Amino acid sequence: MTNAARMAGTALAVAVIEGILEKHSAFKREQENGESSGFLPLNPVQLNGLNAAIYFLHHYVDTLTPELGG
Repeated sequence: MTNAARMAGTALAVAVIEGILEKHSAFKREQENGESSGFLPLNPVQLNGLNAAIYFLHHYVDTLTPELGG
């Protein structure tokens, strides 16, 4: 797998995680009495885990070196 593919895959993973976090925030704003629906709202462990995943994915991308093309 090329670094470009790794970077694209990592960007996709981050986008998906950020989408889940945005849905969580929107759900929390719309719910008045602490209701839950499906997997929302996320619990604190899930929130921390997703934020940690984003952090480490960003760190991973920073370790990839640009590929020489030609």
